[in-house]
Amino acid sequence: MKYILFVCRANSGRSQMAQALFNTFKKSYGIVDENYEAMSAGINPASRVGSTSLKVMKEIGIDMSNPSIYYPKRLDKEIINKATKIIYLNTEIGTSDLHGHAMYEIWDVEDTYHKDEETIRRIRDDIRAKCLELVEGLYHIEMNI
Repeated sequence: MKYILFVCRANSGRSQMAQALFNTFKKSYGIVDENYEAMSAGINPASRVGSTSLKVMKEIGIDMSNPSIYYPKRLDKEIINKATKIIYLNTEIGTSDLHGHAMYEIWDVEDTYHKDEETIRRIRDDIRAKCLELVEGLYHIEMNI
């Protein structure tokens, strides 16, 4: 299994949504579903996933209420070493936190912290488009297209 690690500041909004979206989209691409799993973590984890993030994901049919899957986790060497690729969901996090991990990219995605519901929907949709593009790209790589 190859792991995609989504990282943001608090692991309470953006990276949780990205994890859920990636793991939902991959189900439509058999070879990606068989070979990839998304995880998420934060530099300074919050105490819980944001309620508005949970709400806007439920609006599109994705339930993130399972606390055994969707809970804020700290970015550490163990989770970094497990990751095949790391995706930072903001530009304010320094890549020095990667502990030498070579496969990473940065998505400039606005923070959900203290944002209104409509803004968080827009952020969700931004992450949604990026995750779908990522899954489709992995499908093409796996299929050698």
